[in-house]
Amino acid sequence: MASVNYDPKKTRFRIRFVAADGISRCLSISQRKNERKAGASKRAYSLAGNIECLIECRATGTALSPSLRKWIESLKTSHRKTLEAAGLLEAQTGEMPKVLGPHLERWMADRASQKKSTLLVWGHAKRNLLDFFGADKPLAEITEGDAERFERWLTDSEGLAESTVRKRCGFAKQMMQAAVADRILETNPLQSLKVAAEGNPDTQYFVSLEESLRVLDACPNAEWRCVFSLARWGALRIPSEIQKLRWSDINWEHDRFIVHATKTEHHKQKGKRLVPLFPELKQALNDLWDELGSQPSEYVLPNIRQITNVNPQLGRIIKRAGLEVWPKRWQNLRATRATELEREFPSHVVTGWCGHTERIAKEHYWMTVEEDFRKAAAGDFVPFLSQQVTEDGGNEPHAEPTAHEKSPEKQGFASDREKPRRLPMEDNGLEPMTFWLPARRSPN
Repeated sequence: MASVNYDPKKTRFRIRFVAADGISRCLSISQRKNERKAGASKRAYSLAGNIECLIECRATGTALSPSLRKWIESLKTSHRKTLEAAGLLEAQTGEMPKVLGPHLERWMADRASQKKSTLLVWGHAKRNLLDFFGADKPLAEITEGDAERFERWLTDSEGLAESTVRKRCGFAKQMMQAAVADRILETNPLQSLKVAAEGNPDTQYFVSLEESLRVLDACPNAEWRCVFSLARWGALRIPSEIQKLRWSDINWEHDRFIVHATKTEHHKQKGKRLVPLFPELKQALNDLWDELGSQPSEYVLPNIRQITNVNPQLGRIIKRAGLEVWPKRWQNLRATRATELEREFPSHVVTGWCGHTERIAKEHYWMTVEEDFRKAAAGDFVPFLSQQVTEDGGNEPHAEPTAHEKSPEKQGFASDREKPRRLPMEDNGLEPMTFWLPARRSPN
């Protein structure tokens, strides 16, 4: 029999069993990041059940079932060595799976501790490889020609966009590279596949200020208005960057807030960045606080943060506003704000606020819009040279523009008429306030 116990200090389950040699041995299942205890418990009891079946098969001489064989092929190396030491499995001769199906199963099993979202996108690439080549395809028989046909198949048969195809090819190439590292293959047959993501101008859409205000008015409540504002004027990634946003992350006193980006949490900054509390955001957050009442929850968006797919609702809101739904709804809101901010601030400042690199911004976010053409044609911009050279070699300053040539107000920045209400000053005394606590109110 195998027993399962939970170690709360190390957040892991221990599976103890005794095989024919009479020695007690232990395997452990660690609780994955963002995984609930119930999920880890389910995996632990599943492992214990398979170990019991394996012990019974070895004791009675019964043949292993197909499902049990598949489980053995997907075992982590450390777990397999423990079962080999107990005499439940034969020691491997050093040979790794040489066919595609078991190879991919092992590759996924070795990375089972990754985030759920990461495992999901890897699973799509794995499914594509198995659908195209078949699980019984020997790794050594996959050629560079097969790689080209696989890429075309993703586009023609699966109907995937070019950017999605490149992502899938990148993961597929990574999976096959493991066969090279295990010395099953000398070279990676998918090495020549194009994997670098490229922006698609056909799916870019600049959401104007007028359209943004119409969508804002069509939102059903203050929480949805806040989500839309965080995407449109805060350039947040939706939904990942709103799920961890707390009221304690908002610094009312210094007009900024912390964003927790799960996409970049493996970087040096651990996925944290500071974003200005733009006037439009301050208005939306104030309205949301008023709607939630005097005792709001810990999180700024207690309801929407639980929704994994917020695209359909945004589409309905856009239609309710009398507008045509634009492509890549949330990403184009983020791209619109990145484009606006680039006109006003240096690139290193904008990319720091938005949480992406300048290279990514050039390829996927920055857009040339109609206003740029109008300003260029009207000469309504600051020239590159601050002085003009005269014919005799002297310099003279440029003439000041006339009143009718003044540059119009830029989209995305509130005018005096649209500025949100100012926060009332409170009786805070002379003592300095704690930096990251909300200066205006406290949710506790």
